[in-house]
Amino acid sequence: ITPARLKVMRSLQLPGEDPLQFESVSAEALLRRWVKHHLGLAHTNSNSSSNSNSNSSSNSSSSGGTTVSTPRTVSNFTDDFEDVSAYLGLLHATAPHVVTASGLREALEIEDWDVRIDILFRAFTRLLAAGGPACVPLISARDILAAEDERLTLIFLAQLCSAAPGLSIPEGSSPRRSPSLDGRGGGGGGGVDEEEEEMLGWINGLGVDTEVKDMERDLADGTVLVKVLSKLRPEAVDSRRLSLPPPKTKFAAMSLLNYVFEIVRAVLKSSFRVSPEDIIAGKKDKILEFLQQLRTGLDQSYAAKKRLNSSRRTLNTSQKALKMFMISRVKSTSDDDVVEWINKMMQRSNPRFKIESLDEKVVDSVVLFQVLAGMAPNLVDKKLVSRNVTEEERLGNARVLLNSAWRLGIPVAVLPPQLINPELFVIRNVASTILVHFNVITKMSFG
Repeated sequence: ITPARLKVMRSLQLPGEDPLQFESVSAEALLRRWVKHHLGLAHTNSNSSSNSNSNSSSNSSSSGGTTVSTPRTVSNFTDDFEDVSAYLGLLHATAPHVVTASGLREALEIEDWDVRIDILFRAFTRLLAAGGPACVPLISARDILAAEDERLTLIFLAQLCSAAPGLSIPEGSSPRRSPSLDGRGGGGGGGVDEEEEEMLGWINGLGVDTEVKDMERDLADGTVLVKVLSKLRPEAVDSRRLSLPPPKTKFAAMSLLNYVFEIVRAVLKSSFRVSPEDIIAGKKDKILEFLQQLRTGLDQSYAAKKRLNSSRRTLNTSQKALKMFMISRVKSTSDDDVVEWINKMMQRSNPRFKIESLDEKVVDSVVLFQVLAGMAPNLVDKKLVSRNVTEEERLGNARVLLNSAWRLGIPVAVLPPQLINPELFVIRNVASTILVHFNVITKMSFG
């Protein structure tokens, strides 16, 4: 949820806050700003709705209850979220089509927190389902209700923020800097393009004690470049150079830059087109070229990250293609296909079982579990399933089903409570998802 990955988060930048400093704000701090922003909106909307309702029924005072609304803000990520009202307020503010104003009021009037958490997770699952069957909550409802581990709350909030940030990209959201005081400032307006912004972030991320804001001016005397080299190749830099004051004359700056270039040539064992004169003159394209050579040639962590990111991009592309394929196949799977496949799988575990149509009264979590057992008999433990008579047993069987499906790599996008007394669309979604993944895995494994 960093501004670089989720650009709408730039709208949370505070008035007068330095853009480069905002880029380095931690994810936790961003979540705090995001929560504060949306809870303020939800609180205002909830109160205005409550006031309008109270005005319309001012002659009727028989209710006698207190006005229930979402909290205006929170001070921590544990106790303040315990009663679930903050979560519901965030969902209403970021996804009002999932949690409507009337739905929010009704949920907040319920005193039983277990019921509230069930409403929250049903709404959250519907929100994630818009992204396809592979989108499932990263933590359980019990983890949220416990509210003892701040990390679990942050995980839930981060997933909610990614799915429905409820923000818009502000105009002119790219960081800007002031023009150079000596008139060099990057040609007409002094704007920082993406490449320069990236380089500034890289230099400042090395831990150099001098923050670089204006690349042409701050690097011109060579002092920062010596410190950069000391971070990348400390054994190649004379430590006495680090304690010297910045050069006062152009001649002294040229001498220091020549020292920097000698080290770079010796370490990289190659020549390049950039010269110390280009750095002093503030030639932006040459400075960027020189910094790029430093980063690619000397920063081992950057090279490793670059390889890792390349692998991740390839993997993400493959996963997105597979995800879209799975979604299309699930949507196009007919009930007749599902019924035929269930009967086929059940022949392996229960030959006497046969259904004529999808019926939520017949096809429950136990039947779907037996289908999984027919798919992978060596990976599914049948002893974990109970009689499925009481509500507690049905909930336990639903958890066994979902855990077994996820262990097999089948991302079923439902929660255990939805399988206690399942509706037809839930059974259809679960069965179709299992069927599609079975067919794809079979074709990938056996051609």
